[in-house]
Amino acid sequence: MKALIIAEHAAAAAELVAGARTMADEVVAISFGGAYECGADKVLNITVPEGLTVDSAVDTVNAAFDAENPEVVLVEACRHMKVIAGSLAFHAVKALAKRHIGGVKAI
Repeated sequence: MKALIIAEHAAAAAELVAGARTMADEVVAISFGGAYECGADKVLNITVPEGLTVDSAVDTVNAAFDAENPEVVLVEACRHMKVIAGSLAFHAVKALAKRHIGGVKAI
């Protein structure tokens, strides 16, 4: 099983990775603005342009989710990560629906 960790701060990432190790064989972490050592098997660094907030990287996080195809996602509990988590949840449900029921119609 693969776990994806999304964290803005290195200390939180390390805690999430430790928790993910109890349920996953492989752990991938997403960092923002600079890679950090957190114990993950792989760290994906997303650079956010100056003047933008971390939560503006939702499209890149969604693409990383698609590429990594994790079974579980753990997210740091902070304001920007909550925005990312909400966007990712919506994206994942849409992708799952497309795979299993042939598409999602706009309401």
